Amino acid sequence: MTVQDEVEKALMSKVAEDPNIDVRFDTEAIDLTQDADGTRLTLRNTKTGEEESVVAAYTVGADGPGSSRGFEVSSELVARSARLDRRGSR
Repeated sequence: MTVQDEVEKALMSKVAEDPNIDVRFDTEAIDLTQDADGTRLTLRNTKTGEEESVVAAYTVGADGPGSSRGFEVSSELVARSARLDRRGSR
C-alpha cells in the first residue's frame, strides 16, 4: 500500500516541471460554461472569497464519479457513463 502523502509529493514534483499545468488549492469551481472556442471556468478562493475566470481550450474535472460539472456543459460523456440528476446524484 502507498501512503497518500508520498504519492501527492511525487505528483506535485512532476507537475511543477510543466508550465502548462496550474494546480490550485483552497479553490472551488462555481461556474463552468462552454462555447465553440472552449471553456470558461469561474473559480472562488475559499479563504479570501476572491473570484477569477479562467479560459481554456478544455477543462478537466477530476472530482470523482458523482461530479455534476459535466452536466453544466451538457457533456455527452457524463450522460453516457452514468444516469445522474442535475446535482450529480444517482
